[in-house]
This record gives sequence, C-alpha cells and structure tokens, in this order.
Amino acid sequence: QQQGARRYAWEERLRQVPTLSLQGPALATVAVRRETGVPPARGAGAPIHADASATPLPWSPGEPLTAAVVASSRTRERCWVVLSGKVYDATGFLDEHPGGANIVLQHAGTDATREFDLRHGVAARNQLPNFYVGELAGPLHNSIADSSEDKKFHAARILQTEQITPDTKSIVLELPHALADVEVFCGGHFLLKPPGANIFRSYTPVDCCSQSVAAASAQRRTLCFVIKRYPAGEVSPALHCAPLGAEVLIAGPMPCGFTFVPEHHRALLLVGGGTGAAPLLSLAHAAASAQCRASVLISDRTAEDALLVREFEQLVRDHPRLVSVRRLFSNLSPPRGCRLDAEILAKEPLLAERGVAAVGLAAVVCGPPSFNSDIGTALQSLGCHTTVLS
Repeated sequence: QQQGARRYAWEERLRQVPTLSLQGPALATVAVRRETGVPPARGAGAPIHADASATPLPWSPGEPLTAAVVASSRTRERCWVVLSGKVYDATGFLDEHPGGANIVLQHAGTDATREFDLRHGVAARNQLPNFYVGELAGPLHNSIADSSEDKKFHAARILQTEQITPDTKSIVLELPHALADVEVFCGGHFLLKPPGANIFRSYTPVDCCSQSVAAASAQRRTLCFVIKRYPAGEVSPALHCAPLGAEVLIAGPMPCGFTFVPEHHRALLLVGGGTGAAPLLSLAHAAASAQCRASVLISDRTAEDALLVREFEQLVRDHPRLVSVRRLFSNLSPPRGCRLDAEILAKEPLLAERGVAAVGLAAVVCGPPSFNSDIGTALQSLGCHTTVLS
C-alpha cells in the first residue's frame, strides 16, 4: 500500500510537468501547474494570491456590471477580468489555466486586454464566450501594468553608475526603507521611473555592485540594474543622464513570467540577447543553487556588446558541472561569429539527452521581439517546452 502511495505521488508530480502552448509565431508560453503539495523553489518568487482583504460586491445576473462591482471581483470565490470592454468570469478556470491561477488572480478586477493579447492567440480567444458575463458599465483602470498608482512607487537614489559598453550602463540604486527587506524574485523585475518621466520600464536587477559600494552601503539595501540606452526611448536615456544622488521611482518586485520549480525543471536551456541576459543570469543562479543544470546561449552583435560577462564567468567557475555559457556574435565573420538559429539550437547537448528531457527540461527565451519570435518558434519546433519573456 505504501508503494502504491508513492507511485500515486509520483504520478501527481508528473502531471504537473510544464506543458507547451504555442499560439502564433511570436508566442511560446509554458505553464507550471503548482498545487499545494509542491512549494516553489526558494528564491523563485512567492506566489501571487488573491486579495485576502477583498470582498466582492453583491451582484445578480441582469444588473449592471459597474466598475466597482468588477474591481471588487478579485478573489478565488469570484475572479473576473475585463477584455475589450467585456467582463469574463475566470473563477472556475483558475486551476485549469495553463499559466497557473496566480497570473489570472494578478489581473483580476482589472482591464487585462493588453496582457491577454500579448500571451494568447486565436484558440484562446475562441473560448472566451464560454466565460462571458456581460458588458462593462462604466470606465475601469486600463490595466494593472498601466496604472502606476497600483504599483506603489517609492523613491530610490542613484548611488553609483558604470559605463559597461558605449550604450549600456550599470546603475546602483539605494533602496528606500519601504523596500529594505524586499525579496527579489528569481528572474523577476522592478519598474523604474526616472525623474520627470511619465512612463516606466521593467528591469531585472543583477548582483554586480562594486566592493566600494557594498562597503559604503553595509547598512543600506542596494540593487544594481544593467540598462541599455535606446535613443528613441523615454526611460533609458533619462536614466543614463541622471546624476549621482538623483531620485528614481521604483516599484516591485514583479514576478518572472517563468516560475522555476526544481522538482520539475532539472535542467534549463536559457537563450537570450542583449539585456535579456539579466533575467537569464538570475535563473541560472537559481538552477545552480538547486543543483539543477543550466545551459546558457547568449547572442550579441559583437564581443563589445556582451553584457554581464564577468558575472556569467564567475557562475561557471562556481558551478562548472552545472552551468555552461556560450556566446555567439552575429556581426563577426566565422569562425568567431555566427547567427543563432534553429540549426545551432538543434546541436544543444541538453536537447539530445533523453534522460534530462524525461525529468524536466524547460527553455526560457529573453531578448528583442524579433529574437524572441524566431528563437521561440525554433525551440518549439525542436519539441522543447519554452517560455518567452517579453
């Protein structure tokens, strides 16, 4: 009987292995079905639960779906979302959602149109009539991602900057007391808003502060961000120009689109480009700390554009049997340079190891939109469960 119980537990674990959903060439998402018996990995980020303090306002079919009623519907007992002005009831679908219940609860009671469109295709949209409640009566927040008031921004201070490449800086922020004890999610990000800016952008912190900063800030919490300057952008140029001591508004942490669970993911294939290397570094650290393998492929134009070189090299030195890093340079001639494509991905050793795939191999892609589209599609064609971080 005990043997049967163990077999049942194993079967339950196997049932929770990530499953792939690819809808359109630019979107590959993977979901981990996390149930109460499988806790998240330490450092992987705490799950986002429903608002325990929320109580849905009374509503009966036929009554107007006011903004107040919808905004209060953010619990497991009544979980509603707004898509293109229509209200949908996701309550009964929470535990069946391929992306997990937490991501739905995160957007409950808000207009989630943009987030839905980014992550779903025609197949998912065709299922919406099954969950239709009615038309929204009155205005609602555009999106939780658009509403800075809901993000609880705090004022941080620029403590140090360093020019890494001609267009990339590392910026060390001294955090306010409100964020002194915050836990940084594995692969997650913070929202940064520079002085005078009306918009914000998300950035993944990296642990690359110099010793002088660490010593000077022994009693203060700091985070370091690697920020590439985009001339046509509003946030990155302002952050690059901000002087030491300037205030930067920060909100977070925000969870990663991929949840690393060592029980499922015995190996990670991490493929990135540009500043996408930052969340991949965080995931590689988490994998190595959990005695899981991580194979990292990073594509840059030239060696001068490569980011976080020292950090990845140190990670490999610390975990030579678990972590491997390979950099490709698209603007160099062979043999030093080559473009990352499906042919190169097909030669990835992890994909050829049947034993690794059997116990849980997941791929995570993070880079520019065209890169994400091409690489995500290529990995899916190779049969690899893939998450694309936008």
